[in-house]
Amino acid sequence: MKSKKRTPVILPALSFLFALAALAIALYGLWRPTTQEPVAQVIQTETPEPTAKPANISRKPEDLPEGIYYEGAYEEWGRATDVTSRFATMEELGFTFTAPASWGEAVFTFQPGRIFAGGGTYSGNFLSTSVQFSALVPRYVEGREGYIGDALGYEKREDGYVLKWIPSADKLFPVIPVPADQVVDEIKTKNGSALVIRGKATEDMSFFPTDPRERVAIFNISNGATPAGVFFAAPDVPAIEFRAFLESLETK
Repeated sequence: MKSKKRTPVILPALSFLFALAALAIALYGLWRPTTQEPVAQVIQTETPEPTAKPANISRKPEDLPEGIYYEGAYEEWGRATDVTSRFATMEELGFTFTAPASWGEAVFTFQPGRIFAGGGTYSGNFLSTSVQFSALVPRYVEGREGYIGDALGYEKREDGYVLKWIPSADKLFPVIPVPADQVVDEIKTKNGSALVIRGKATEDMSFFPTDPRERVAIFNISNGATPAGVFFAAPDVPAIEFRAFLESLETK
């Protein structure tokens, strides 16, 4: 009996293994993680537009009054650094006077402002009577309510008297009309004049005195630390004494 010829199994087995290897290589090519070059992280930041420098006035224009608050004022005057109060002299204030001996010594002080260098307020009083003084350096712009002691002088116009007021950004030459019924008199001084105003009773806030018995005198100063001065006389100060005092005023 003839034996049957046997077909070798090694070749199909090898073919099967080669097929598996090819499949594995293909799959590895699909799944193999790719190595990327490191990329620097870029953080997007907004670059602000350059702010245009304000057209500040580096020096005070000649047509602006002394003390006007304008752009560039800090460069012109500088910022206040010393706010210590001190005594003031009559030479500094720019006027002299003769007062009754019974009024006692007159003491004047200067309180620097906290904004502009050189700005501030002057105040004064007599030790034995109720007469007080107030004056303002125009560049002094501390926040405060309207106060007649801050007046920068007065002026007589066709329709009456006005008080000069602190310049501001929207008003270079502001004035405050004086009610006609509060004007007492315009007194001649040694070389000028003083406007005397009486108080008026009111329950509302008022720029002017509210005691009808109180008198306030505003006088212009040509060559002093301030453009004007204001004296207050309480009701107990005799009117004749206060008038004589004002008549003795002499400005430089």
